[in-house]
Amino acid sequence: MVLIITSEKDTSTNHIIDWLIFFGINFIRVNGEDQFRLSSFELSNERFECKLLDSTSGDILDLNKISAVWYRRGDISILNDGKQKSHFAEVLSFIRQEYQILHDYIMTYLESLPRLDSYYRRSVNKINVLYIARSVGLLIPPTYLFDGKFPESLSGSYITKSICEVFNYETSEGCYSTPTTLIDADTIQLQEQSYSLSKVQKLVEKECDVRIFYLRGILYGMAIMSQNNEKSKVDFRHYPNDPPNRNFPVQIPVATVYKIRKLMNRLNLDSGSLDLILDKNGCFYFLEVNPVGQFGMTSGPCNYYIEREIARDLIKHEQITA
Repeated sequence: MVLIITSEKDTSTNHIIDWLIFFGINFIRVNGEDQFRLSSFELSNERFECKLLDSTSGDILDLNKISAVWYRRGDISILNDGKQKSHFAEVLSFIRQEYQILHDYIMTYLESLPRLDSYYRRSVNKINVLYIARSVGLLIPPTYLFDGKFPESLSGSYITKSICEVFNYETSEGCYSTPTTLIDADTIQLQEQSYSLSKVQKLVEKECDVRIFYLRGILYGMAIMSQNNEKSKVDFRHYPNDPPNRNFPVQIPVATVYKIRKLMNRLNLDSGSLDLILDKNGCFYFLEVNPVGQFGMTSGPCNYYIEREIARDLIKHEQITA
């Protein structure tokens, strides 16, 4: 049985499941929103058993019946009594630690099974990734961090984006976010303001964006003609509707493929969505990789059928039932 760990609203998971059903494969889907309790556990020289009870559906998740794991997103949430209110804070903290040990053991056990992707590598340090990308020979935009005033040594156009994931904050006045933004260094310096830890990258004049989905050494590349629309010129994620950007399959040069494989091997990632840009001189610049990034946006327009390939990867260790 294939175990899929994901989130309730992840549509890519639905498409993978369609293919598993097509191939006649038994599977169980666990969403991060689901909550489990320990049903039974035995570990001896003769026997191992670990079963979890879904507190909503009443279904049993039997770890012994899992042949392969796909970690997509989310977690396996274990209900614990340490969440109850009590005056004995130290006792509750101790109880939570015990439940955490059980959770960590389960995730470590699943890590030992045949799997695609990993709970323990669901996120990456973006600064570290840039450093490794540089070390394997990929070009990266000149990147600067500062804490306080904008560096006086910088001039011209820069892109600013979060060091971690995009931050969204809602108040009664509206929603605040940290999208990728174009800034002018000279204008910022005139404001003489101080900022918390920030990242800026030198603007690289691009011909197009390139989105790549990586699956165990195979690269599925897509060119995004984001430069043709002001809405998506800085960030292709600002999807224009009238007209939409043109997307089409693109073959990545062999030298760049080799460097990306080295990068993903160094990061110990089975798959991931990579963002690059192609500059006006035909050079590829690496921006970032997301281990749990979307791949449907690449699969559909380019007819790559990535969902089918992921399903095929998962069923290598599963008996076909139909």
